[in-house]
Amino acid sequence: MRAFQWRREFQQSLRDVPVLIAPVAPGPALEHTGTMEIRGRHLDGWDLMAFCRAISLAAVPAVAVPCGLSPDGLPLAVQVVAPPFREDLALLVAGRLERAFGGWMAPPAPFTAACPG
Repeated sequence: MRAFQWRREFQQSLRDVPVLIAPVAPGPALEHTGTMEIRGRHLDGWDLMAFCRAISLAAVPAVAVPCGLSPDGLPLAVQVVAPPFREDLALLVAGRLERAFGGWMAPPAPFTAACPG
């Protein structure tokens, strides 16, 4: 029941803005260890995807856009969130942001070398 109430409230809040730009995660992509430390707390992929899970629960259009690299060279991204049934807005803004940020960038060699295949 609380999830449906939260969804309704979130969707209503999107009436005041054309799109919402939010982080995909509280930090960059994970290294191949599968964990990250933020402010002394070890986080795994499940923890880091909390922002995306919240948007999924809201049942609104969203698209992730690469927006650069961290100081360590790991990928960073934002998500573009639009009101219900406004996929056109989410994709329009995502395309403009992708062009502004330069699109996808390969991570540095130590990370790509660890990837199989």
